[in-house]
Amino acid sequence: MATRTVLFYEIRATRAADVAWRLDVPGLVAELTALPDAQRIRLIESDAGDSYEFVQVLENGGNPAIVYVRCRDHGLPMLAQAATLEPLNIAAGRQLAELTHTVFFDRHIVGSEYNHYGPRLPALAGYLADKVPQCLPPNNKIRIVPLINEDRLELLRNARSIKGLSLKMAPELLDVVDAIQHLNDGREALKALSTGYGVQRIGLDLQNRNGLNKDQVVALVDWAFEQGAGLLSTAYAVVQLDDGTTQPINLLKTRLGVEREMELIGANARSIDHGSAQTQIVDAYHFLEDQLHAASTVWGEGPEEDGN
Repeated sequence: MATRTVLFYEIRATRAADVAWRLDVPGLVAELTALPDAQRIRLIESDAGDSYEFVQVLENGGNPAIVYVRCRDHGLPMLAQAATLEPLNIAAGRQLAELTHTVFFDRHIVGSEYNHYGPRLPALAGYLADKVPQCLPPNNKIRIVPLINEDRLELLRNARSIKGLSLKMAPELLDVVDAIQHLNDGREALKALSTGYGVQRIGLDLQNRNGLNKDQVVALVDWAFEQGAGLLSTAYAVVQLDDGTTQPINLLKTRLGVEREMELIGANARSIDHGSAQTQIVDAYHFLEDQLHAASTVWGEGPEEDGN
């Protein structure tokens, strides 16, 4: 058994014009199932050594389940025999695979195990756009956004001023920082630093006793949670409230998720058993159902429809 965190996300259209669009989950699952193996694979480039990714459908019933897989045959760790080290070599045509299990629920809500070594669920949007664009909105684009308990973020947005912000993140988070145009120059500098020195974490620490630019801080925080919340190790702000008091906020406590015990595929394995992952994700959904519905924008807006 292993303890895994189950996190929840919402699938959203990228344009206001498509707010009424609704994902046909059975149709999506059918299209994914119908993909031949050769077409299922999507080549990628990654500093982590990933070379391709694919999606495998596990269950197409009441709550369809998939496994999102990233594979690599380079950037491999070492093998040890006592104190002797040797390279880890795998057979030609074989890859190391890292899995992220995902289950679909009503109204665009999806639940996923957090696998530190596996693909991040927001990246699934790019895979779907490439492989099954016919299932997406007219512009063939979606975002997969973490569902948030808005209390702490609302405290940030409604603060009189923001005195400080501290973020610590994995360098991979910078790959999508183009979403905030005013950070373009800083992005290049930070990427150069993280690449040149091979650091595992990078940080951003902003302080101004007279108050930071509130719009930019809120935009940065929103981007960080939407694009790579799983890569954040610290997200901390200091705000001044309307009554003049100052309050620290731990923004990482806003994610909607819960820990669950899952079975491994083997005694020495890191990967989770498919059936156990699906069962525990469904159980976590029912445990948090009211909070998830309250946090979902799709659940509360747009036309009523039957099913998904």
